[in-house]
This record gives sequence, C-alpha cells and structure tokens, in this order.
Amino acid sequence: IPLLLNRCLNSIPLRNDIQIIVVDDNSDPSVVDFNNYPGKDIPNIEIYYTKEGKGAGYARNVGLNYVKGKWVIFADSDDFFLSNVESLLDEYANSDYDVIYFKVNSVNSDTLEPSVRAVGFNHYIDLFNANKIDALELGLNYCVPWGKIIRSSVIKEHQILYSETKASNDVYFATQLSLSSRKIYADNRCLYCITFREGSLTNTQSLNILYDRLNERLKRNQLLIDSGHKKRIGSVAYSILNIYKAAGFKETIKAINIVLKSSTPLFTGWRNWLSTISFMKANKIS
Repeated sequence: IPLLLNRCLNSIPLRNDIQIIVVDDNSDPSVVDFNNYPGKDIPNIEIYYTKEGKGAGYARNVGLNYVKGKWVIFADSDDFFLSNVESLLDEYANSDYDVIYFKVNSVNSDTLEPSVRAVGFNHYIDLFNANKIDALELGLNYCVPWGKIIRSSVIKEHQILYSETKASNDVYFATQLSLSSRKIYADNRCLYCITFREGSLTNTQSLNILYDRLNERLKRNQLLIDSGHKKRIGSVAYSILNIYKAAGFKETIKAINIVLKSSTPLFTGWRNWLSTISFMKANKIS
C-alpha cells in the first residue's frame, strides 16, 4: 500500500546513523509503481525486492541480512512512528539493554480516530513495571515485532528468525528473543502508532491463517518446554474456538488431533485464557 508506506517512511528521522530497510516481497505491479517506489531516491533508505511472496516473516528475515547498526526496530508499513521517536532513539543509543519495550498508540488507519488495539500491549508494560510479571512473561505477551528496540547482536548471536508463515510469524521470534535477552527495560512512553485497518492480516480469519496461528502457538510451547519453562506454555483454546467458528465441527476435530499429537496439553492455561478473554471484552478488544 504505497500511500501508507510513504506515511511510515515520513515518520522516521532521516539521519546518517539511521539505516532504513524496506523489503518488498512481490507486490502487485498494478498497485505499486516500481519506477516511483516510496523512498526510492531518499538517502539512507535501502529497498530490497523479492519475488517469493512468502509474507511478513520472510520479508523481515530478508531485511535482517542487511542490518548494520547496534539496534534493530521493526515496523509494519501501515503503521507509523510518533514525533518523539528521534529523542527516544538518542536517549537509548548507548544503553546496555538487550530489549527496550515501549507503550504504543493506536488509531484507525483511515480516519486517525483512536482505536483500542494498543490496550492489551500497554497493559503488559504496566504489569511489568508494577512487578506483577517478569521479563519473560512480558516478552511472551508483547510478542509483536514493533514497539521495541532490540540489540542486533542478540538476534545475530542466537540466530533468531521469524517464522515464514502467513500469520503469527512473530510469535516464535518473540519467544526466542525473550529467552535470549538478559537485560530488558519497559518505558511508559509511546514510540509507535499501530493502526486498525479493514482487510489487514490481523483482521483476517481464513482457515489457513487460523491453522498458522495454532501451529505457531504449539511451536512456541514446544520451545518453552525444551527450555525448561513448561509452566509458561500458553492455551490453544482460543485457536481451536476460532477454527470451530470458521469451519465447524470437522475442522475442530482435526485441530484437536493436531494438539493431541503435540506436547501441549489440550486444556493447558484455560484459566489464563478466560481471564484474557474477560480483559478483552472489558476493554472492547476484538
């Protein structure tokens, strides 16, 4: 979406010490004018074109190959950074943290009216800063790619990559990052604005995407079990419920069989799941 990518790029400071990497993974030439690609002639913006069409996780992995700096920040092209991003980057440039988490704002992408998408992520920042959850719990729940500054050496040293799935490609990455980070910080200020947009992947519930979400949750749970954190594994009930809503009883049985063949108990974490659902309803989060 060229107009939204332009908005995102315009929100990033143009400085010699900021490298901006854009990965275009097989955009439709009837939608994107490649001769006038957003940022094409702007210094410090590097654009890499791929033809695989494998989704956001693949594109982020491609971008990671070109990172030069001490820090990495991910952004989605339909979101944007806030006006204080430059001062926050300067403030933390010489810090010794592995990850710095920030609160985020949220708006409707078209109208810029406030949205509730940010509520859940900001809630976990508050819980961490109130010493009600630890760093691992924060990382597992704040599992999106944006809204955080990551030390690039942590990613390289531990060979952390995104899953190359259409959906939930960030879940396993966030889990690896949380397990690998030794010193983290959570800042109550907002760095970034996430948008709500009809038709975005977050709001898409095709059966293939629902299975991606289920399988990535199981993959994450297996990593936690293998790392000695079995008590941290998450519920898969929500994934199964969404598959039932989308495709009915037959697909639900198939999903349950996938879980039964994994190391994740079918009813694990159901209390936490219910409390999460209650929180989402109370805050009108869909």
